[in-house]
Amino acid sequence: MTKFEKSVKTRLIELGKNQKWLMAQVKTIYKGSIDSSVMTRAIKGDTNVYPQVKIAIAKVLGIKF
Repeated sequence: MTKFEKSVKTRLIELGKNQKWLMAQVKTIYKGSIDSSVMTRAIKGDTNVYPQVKIAIAKVLGIKF
């Protein structure tokens, strides 16, 4: 588990939210196409995912990227 993944999962638990909620929030910031597989890959640290998705995740959750 990457540091980013741990931060995302911890923050979601703190907020009482899930990945589906996070994806909906990220879609309001990142205007590209996002589905659950892109979100999962971004959270897990896949380097082939657009960095803007990871930045949007960090912004929504208020964590460091």
